[in-house]
Amino acid sequence: MGSLRASAAPRIVNVSSTTASLGLATGGTDFGGDADRWMAYPSSKTALNTDLTGHRGTRTREEGARIIVDLATLSDAGPTGGFVNDQGRVPW
Repeated sequence: MGSLRASAAPRIVNVSSTTASLGLATGGTDFGGDADRWMAYPSSKTALNTDLTGHRGTRTREEGARIIVDLATLSDAGPTGGFVNDQGRVPW
């Protein structure tokens, strides 16, 4: 907390997954893979991170971290309170 208070532009970035979007899941988005493994994911994401890909994700660490760094370094005028990925706003 001390670092946030000391910062001229404090940021908190909560990290989730696009598959945690109830809007996308109920809208018929095909997330690929084994549906039995990811169907409960949107409701469980806040409690537990699960290994949905068997550590065979499709992105490098750098690619996965890019949106986090972008959000953490937004200007004070930047958007807040949204659920976004690297393509933009995602329905909650």
